[in-house]
Amino acid sequence: MKPPRLRISPEVAGKVALVTGAGHGIGAAIARAFAEQGARVALNYFRSGRSAGALAAALRRKGFQARAYRADIRDPLDVCTMTARIRSDLGPITILVNNAAVMLPSRPIERTTWRDFQAELDVALRGAFFCLQSAIEDMKKARWGRVINILAADIERPTSGRAAHIAAKSALAGLTRALAVELAPVGITVNAVSPGFTLTGSTARLKPSVLKRLAMTAPTQRLSRPDDIAQAVVFLAGAANITGHCITVDGGLSLVHPAAGNLPSPGAV
Repeated sequence: MKPPRLRISPEVAGKVALVTGAGHGIGAAIARAFAEQGARVALNYFRSGRSAGALAAALRRKGFQARAYRADIRDPLDVCTMTARIRSDLGPITILVNNAAVMLPSRPIERTTWRDFQAELDVALRGAFFCLQSAIEDMKKARWGRVINILAADIERPTSGRAAHIAAKSALAGLTRALAVELAPVGITVNAVSPGFTLTGSTARLKPSVLKRLAMTAPTQRLSRPDDIAQAVVFLAGAANITGHCITVDGGLSLVHPAAGNLPSPGAV
């Protein structure tokens, strides 16, 4: 069943939205949702060039404005080059969705290296920092901006073996709240969306019986799809007076305890 089409938001239409990690999964769904809202969309990717380019081309065929841009968001020069190209192609950036993340295999803390922590922090926090710094002047000049950070539901309901990922996303949650206070006086809101277990390509390898068990654990009796996350992001982009908040999209799964202790991690981007 297709998700309901969102009503066009006048707050979003015509704006330029940069979505990091937009080559697949949740990021691709967010980029598509913004295009359908009439935004001009910049799809950032690092390794998923084929899928990001295909999505941008598909959106253009439908009459939307969308382009794909390769950049390693861990590199400030790469980010500056990317945002300069976006301004030239699409216009000033006033919506930023920090979605890019790495998903390292779960492992106990004694087998977790600092390199693991660094890899998670570099994308989730360092990448968000550089993208924000590169886009913030556009938002300040417009006295209008939306920053939406994608977190993970397991920062509130931790699962074993994911200390590095949870630490990185928790740091991004702290940055969200701090910047919400700092940037509100100049018309910029900063919020977050926290996906729970989401049906993406990375979860397709799980057995149907495992997915069914997870779905039955959630109060809504179903797992989230990328479009569910995208709807929450678009809502926050169109909300004028919400800042410093996080919307958890997990069908209520974080409100209940798993039926068994060996359920997979709820975070999948």
